[in-house]
Amino acid sequence: MIDLNGSSNVAKQVVYLIVAAIGTGCLFQTPLMGMQAAMPQKDIATVTSTFGLVRQIGGTIGISASGSVYVSFLRRRLDDIQGFDASRIPNGQLINNVGSLHNIQPESVRVQVIGAYATSLSSIWLICTPLVGLAALLSFFVRGYSLKRGIVREQANGKPAANGGEGTTVHEKDVERAANGDETTPTKEHP
Repeated sequence: MIDLNGSSNVAKQVVYLIVAAIGTGCLFQTPLMGMQAAMPQKDIATVTSTFGLVRQIGGTIGISASGSVYVSFLRRRLDDIQGFDASRIPNGQLINNVGSLHNIQPESVRVQVIGAYATSLSSIWLICTPLVGLAALLSFFVRGYSLKRGIVREQANGKPAANGGEGTTVHEKDVERAANGDETTPTKEHP
C-alpha cells in the first residue's frame, strides 16, 4: 500500500486490498484459539471477553493514531499546493469529502490534490510497517500450547476414565458444576 499514488490503477488497488483483507482475516480467530488453549477451562469465558475488549481498544487507538498521522501529512501537503486553500476546511471534511475531489478545477490543481491525498495515505503505511515487522519478530518468542484438552471423568466403579472411555456419561449436575467453575468429581452412574 506504500506505493499507491494518485495515478494507481484500480486493479492494483483491489489486489492490495484483497491481500490486506486476507491478512486481517487470519488475525481474528487464530490468536483467540491460542489464548483459549493456554488458559484453564474455567477462565475461557473471561479470556475471550478480555481478548475482545483489548482488540477493540487496540483498534480504536490504531485508527485514531493513523487518522492523526493522515490528517497531519495531508494538511502539510495541501498547504504546498498553489491555487488550493485547505486552511478553512475542518479535518472532518478533509477526510469525508474525498468523493468530491474529482470536482476540483482546474485539472492541474485536482491532480495535485489527489496526489496529496494518496501520498498522505501511504505515509500511514510507512509508519505502521516497522511496527508490524516488530510484532512479527516478537511473535517468535510466544510460547506454543497444544489445542488438545484432556477430560477425566469417574467411572461407575470409582476409577478414572480418561478422554471419553466407557462409563463417562455426562449428567446435568456435571454440566451445572462445570458452569459454576466447580471441577470436582462428576456424578457416578450406577447400573
